[in-house]
Amino acid sequence: MGLGYSEIGPSQDVSFTAQAHMVAEVLDSLAIEKIDLVANDSGGAIAQIFAAHYPHRLTSLVLTNCDVHDGWPPPQVLPIMEHCRKGTLAPIFQPTLDRPDLARERLRARRIGAAVPQLRRPEYSNR
Repeated sequence: MGLGYSEIGPSQDVSFTAQAHMVAEVLDSLAIEKIDLVANDSGGAIAQIFAAHYPHRLTSLVLTNCDVHDGWPPPQVLPIMEHCRKGTLAPIFQPTLDRPDLARERLRARRIGAAVPQLRRPEYSNR
């Protein structure tokens, strides 16, 4: 939650633990007692927390390419989190707003298998 097109209130708790409890609330509202849960990416972390809190509600659990106990948050996300804490994230993405053509080039490079870092070093941010 809070990514893509999802809308959340400023005080909404969207921690992974809160989201795991939300899954249980949705199941309760739909009167579903047990589920087969399939999750990937950050949803895998939420699914693991759900499984720890509600093991009786699972028939099966499938995790693919997801965050796990000692790999969470993913190392690639740590710089972004630190910039968020410092309030310095917006300037890093300003070049993307100013030059969307460069963002498209980076995306194209990533699709053909080139290594593209999550955040560029500051000296490259104006390219």
